[in-house]
Amino acid sequence: MKPFSNKLQSDKLSRLLDVSKQLSATLDLEALLQLIIEVGSELTDSEACSILLYDSKSNSLEFVAGPGFQKEKLKTIRVPIKGSIAGMVYQKGAPIIVKDAQNNPNLYQGVDKSIHYTTRSILAVPMTIKTKTIGILEAVNKINQNGFTPEDQTTLSILASHAAIAIHNTNLLMELKRANQELQALDRLKSDFIAIASHELRTPLGIMLGHAAYLKEILTDPDKKSQAETILQSGERLKAIIEDLGTIDTYQSGKSRIRETTINLYNLINTVIHQYQEMADKKMIYVSSDIPKDEFYILGDIDKLRVAFGNIIKNALTFTNDGGKVHITAQLNGDFIQISVIDTGIGIPKSDLNKIFERFYQVESHLTRRFGGMGLGLSIAKDMIMLHGGKIWAESVLGKGSKFSVLLPKKLEKAKPFVEEDNKSNNKP
Repeated sequence: MKPFSNKLQSDKLSRLLDVSKQLSATLDLEALLQLIIEVGSELTDSEACSILLYDSKSNSLEFVAGPGFQKEKLKTIRVPIKGSIAGMVYQKGAPIIVKDAQNNPNLYQGVDKSIHYTTRSILAVPMTIKTKTIGILEAVNKINQNGFTPEDQTTLSILASHAAIAIHNTNLLMELKRANQELQALDRLKSDFIAIASHELRTPLGIMLGHAAYLKEILTDPDKKSQAETILQSGERLKAIIEDLGTIDTYQSGKSRIRETTINLYNLINTVIHQYQEMADKKMIYVSSDIPKDEFYILGDIDKLRVAFGNIIKNALTFTNDGGKVHITAQLNGDFIQISVIDTGIGIPKSDLNKIFERFYQVESHLTRRFGGMGLGLSIAKDMIMLHGGKIWAESVLGKGSKFSVLLPKKLEKAKPFVEEDNKSNNKP
């Protein structure tokens, strides 16, 4: 590029700097394109300016911006890569000045014929991102001069560089916005499904469980009694899934409320351990805790915290091999109490640690899953902990085990412990 003449250098550079700031601040693509062609026409003293971007589907250049009176018509025109001045610029990635366009064999006459226009001179410069040309910025018909100058080429090339970055960034933002809208729509569908499934499945499942329990009681044949027991156990598993879906729906709809009371952490954790002791015994997993009996108190909803720690401990038992260990600890951490559930299980890949609290996420492929479940337990635990102003995270070493830690606000003054026995009949969050 040749330098500006002294006469034009100051005002054109000042204008380009001002325009560069405007381009960076404009997120509306249509307004951005219009600004570029107006400034391009102004700085090159041309009758009109236009922008053509490459379309990979048609392997041609399409007008995305042009002067107002021609804009809509131009958008219907496709300029071929071969046999056009704009195509030559796109292929070579270098500017072209054409002083006598009508006698240039590379002028694509289709544009002039479509818009009833006569192109006398052309200045076309590439719009490039890094080393990739994405389109062409084109000025036509220099006013009151024989043709475009090297200074015009320099000016338009600088503008094209800024414009290419601005267009690229705006397109990325638009794509991100569309992706977010699609994700929001999918999330709404998922939420609607959860709400409908948890509501509509309760009644028929309740009837099935009732009949299965009745059959188990009245049947005398051992084989038939065993079959009724299998139906009952499978129904109970389905009931647990439906209750999980109901918990998620309640949380997502903003209906979850904290019924606050003073909770003795020792009692809470030991109640949960007792709840899953049978599961631990079947796998010969040793479960222990070293939480002091009368030291840690928290304010919270006993039912919701029982669900949270139940899901965490159940997860530890599920992913710990037979004969392993699960240990629960508690310690002060500033104004919080940190409760940790440590297992000697199979561990979690590092790439999955930030995803395990997402709804329906499974570390294993659904095709090779060995441990069952829908990937809801840890998500529900996180929701319940967050309702209490707390935090949950995981650390893990693949093949050696995992540590799930929870931070909950402590109760500052010592108070009368919450009596667990009064709430055992109500396990729903």
